[in-house]
Amino acid sequence: MRHSLTVFFLALLLAGCGKTLLTGVAVDRDLRPYIPPDAQAIASIQIEKLKATDLYRRHLKDLDLPELNAMSERIGLDPRRDLTSLLAVWDGKQPIFLAKGTFSPDQLKQKLATLGAKSVQYKNYSIFGSSGNAVALVDSRLAVSGPADALHAALDRKATGDGGVSQELEQQLKDVLQDAQIWEVSRGGIPLSAFPARADVQSMLGNFAGAISETTVGLHCDSGVRFQADIKCVSKEGAQRVHDALRGLVGLARLSTNTSNMDLLRLWDAVNVDQDQDMVHVRADLSADLTEKLFTYLPQIKSRARQIAKPF
Repeated sequence: MRHSLTVFFLALLLAGCGKTLLTGVAVDRDLRPYIPPDAQAIASIQIEKLKATDLYRRHLKDLDLPELNAMSERIGLDPRRDLTSLLAVWDGKQPIFLAKGTFSPDQLKQKLATLGAKSVQYKNYSIFGSSGNAVALVDSRLAVSGPADALHAALDRKATGDGGVSQELEQQLKDVLQDAQIWEVSRGGIPLSAFPARADVQSMLGNFAGAISETTVGLHCDSGVRFQADIKCVSKEGAQRVHDALRGLVGLARLSTNTSNMDLLRLWDAVNVDQDQDMVHVRADLSADLTEKLFTYLPQIKSRARQIAKPF
């Protein structure tokens, strides 16, 4: 059971039926000017679209988290209520985050000042925080955050018109699962250093992550969950290594699952990981009833994730 929980979330993303699905998403035009043209990865959560799904409405109570409620009270912003989308961008060295929604800049500034965040003027923007983590409230609809130098560069790109999405990532966006509320595209490999984890976990991921050159991922929720990922590798041999690693994880989970746990067995049996030359394709289509039952494992997943992640 311990091994099953370890790869449960992975399997949720990997479970699949292999059907052909419509593709194509776009980056919000209001956010494009802040993106570095040499960005290696872009990830998006369409919060407003998620909130419109049956799945979100059924599990709204699960989002009544004390930690999130306390954070919302401290800073005067509740992601569940005030944000419509969140975009994360990685340039290979530093991330920036673009949050779009409806909030009061004056109220947020007051809250941040009360918490001791220092305000620094950068051109026409008031920036709160430190060199390691700062936020600029552009207007009542947009906030940009990240390390101060990366944040300054994003604001400069907006002013000069030098920002935008590269042709390579634009091409990958055309292949993302259409209407995905959560999606990601990347090139140039997976930056493992951007995902804090124990040394042994980093080593395990590094065994096959180095073989990956591009990823295109989309997750769509309605009453159930659909997932589609295409992983381009540096070679056919690299794709074989990634394919075997993913299949091996799912196989281990299947063998580690108690035969009386039919819900998890159904999940493992639905897994579909295929290889085509230097590409690995992963598909998922979880029914509403299976998705509902899997939500009962969330507390155990959170506990396992805390063990894997490094303390901050």
